[in-house]
Amino acid sequence: MATVRGWTSVSARQLSLCLCLGIGAACSVLSPQLSAQTADSAQQLTMQPVSEAAPESQPAVAPLPVIEEVYVTGSLLPRGNYMSNAPITTVDSEQFEITSTVNLESLLNTMPQILAGSDRTSTFGAGWATADLRGLGENRTLTLLDGKRIVPSFADGGTVDLNLIPPGIIERVEILTGGASTTYGSDAMAGVINLITKSNVDGFEINAATESTERGDSQIHNVAGTWGTYFGADRGHVMIHVDLSKRRSLSYQARDFARTLKTDAYDDTGGPVGLAPDLWPINTSGVITSFGNGPDYQFTPEGALSLFTASEEGYNPAQDLMLQLPQEREVIFAKTYWQGDGFELRAQAHLANSKLERRQPPVPFGWLTIAGPAQVTFDANPFLADSAKYTLLMNPFFQFANAGANLDFNGNGIPDIANLFVGRVIDELGTTSWDQKYALGQFEVGLSYDVNDMWTIDSFVNYGEIEMDWLVSPALDISR
Repeated sequence: MATVRGWTSVSARQLSLCLCLGIGAACSVLSPQLSAQTADSAQQLTMQPVSEAAPESQPAVAPLPVIEEVYVTGSLLPRGNYMSNAPITTVDSEQFEITSTVNLESLLNTMPQILAGSDRTSTFGAGWATADLRGLGENRTLTLLDGKRIVPSFADGGTVDLNLIPPGIIERVEILTGGASTTYGSDAMAGVINLITKSNVDGFEINAATESTERGDSQIHNVAGTWGTYFGADRGHVMIHVDLSKRRSLSYQARDFARTLKTDAYDDTGGPVGLAPDLWPINTSGVITSFGNGPDYQFTPEGALSLFTASEEGYNPAQDLMLQLPQEREVIFAKTYWQGDGFELRAQAHLANSKLERRQPPVPFGWLTIAGPAQVTFDANPFLADSAKYTLLMNPFFQFANAGANLDFNGNGIPDIANLFVGRVIDELGTTSWDQKYALGQFEVGLSYDVNDMWTIDSFVNYGEIEMDWLVSPALDISR
């Protein structure tokens, strides 16, 4: 890929000519009388002899400033929100240092043009860290590193996991929300987030940060070191950054407001009455439902049935969820450049590993996960008490679900196989755990060459790959 940039020189004489033309255009709108007076005055001044020396009281006119060159850019993101007619927001490294930001998204998601995407609190977002400009979708926000595309973390077209980019390498962040798709393509429909890395570090920097809640839990620890130096009479520079961070989990049960999920509650007339616990209509004992056409039942340890109320005895999924997902991250970032006579060589390497763990409730089984009823042994079922069989035989919904099924093979009036809408949380398998590992490797080599005083050729080769390893345990094959 090659980008051609050009310079245009404008002399002071051209600027003076433009100024004179502007004055003449302004004078043309004056009245004819004023124009005549101006002409007479000009004639009188012309007839007078010119003095060889200017009066001492007349100040010397300062020469107009000379603009040496104008830098024109079309395919690169402009720097600073004061240099572009498109709305660009710039966040510098000082903001990351003040807030002790460990993950980029925690600061970016506080900005008004960015909707909160997936972050460390996204229980159902797999722990990713993303940015969603304008709320148009994470995969419609293009994320660049030094103006170059980053390897997408997922196969959705372009979403980048910001967990893999430490704040310690960032010099500034430029957010472009207008007209980006015309330059970068449809994957920048919402805008562009350009992460500019540091290039002037001279010496050694080490940063350590930790944060915790007022209760002393949910800790986040981070240690980062950066080393940089100039060489070759300051023509070359090299920088190496190492980042280690660890984030601890926080359970829903650790906070009173999150002990149960909430849902809207209504009275018998349909009027809202506030919030009520949002519980599953099944539990670990097993539930037979009638879908409102009769009472629901739950199994007792003896195999009998008792009445079941979902709003009071349903399974609470919040007991297995996390308010903050744990994470471990290791990053090594290095870049160097050499500026010769009329050219510049540069190289960059980015290696990152991220480990995440997400927990979810145990596997639910039954009418919540399969379509239709389950056919179970009924008459000769040793785990079903006779009282339970009688209760179900008297249930109108049970009679409707088994009418015409012809499942009473011995003709004793009790079906040998019954259609039951039964569901249960299989807690014997334990909480469902999602262990996720990401490994990123991205490398770039580039060359900029000055063809002449007006043209420069910028070329580079960018290669990257990401490996994603998910382990879900336990996993239940419902079809078997």
